[in-house]
Amino acid sequence: MPKKERILDFIRDVRARYRLGVDPNKDWQILLSFFLLLTLVVVTSGVYRFIRVQNGSVFSDSAPAAAATLEVFDNKTLEHALDLFEIKKKNFADRLRSETTLIDPSR
Repeated sequence: MPKKERILDFIRDVRARYRLGVDPNKDWQILLSFFLLLTLVVVTSGVYRFIRVQNGSVFSDSAPAAAATLEVFDNKTLEHALDLFEIKKKNFADRLRSETTLIDPSR
């Protein structure tokens, strides 16, 4: 059975089991119950995370000390990047000073 047909069969089964679409009051009751349950789960999760942050267990350092060492960057690479920015700065200043010639396409 293709996936699309299984999904449609599932939807038909749910509609038949809970009589969705027959009684509007029942439909609203199911929607309200679902979203109240969803809200309860989200609030409970938020409180749990808040308590963990307050206790400091989220920020505990369980990683090995070797991972906490700082990586030293290469000065040569930094100087190369700074040189590139200086070249760009000079090119920009030159283009600001140079006269722009525009060709009129209507002529």
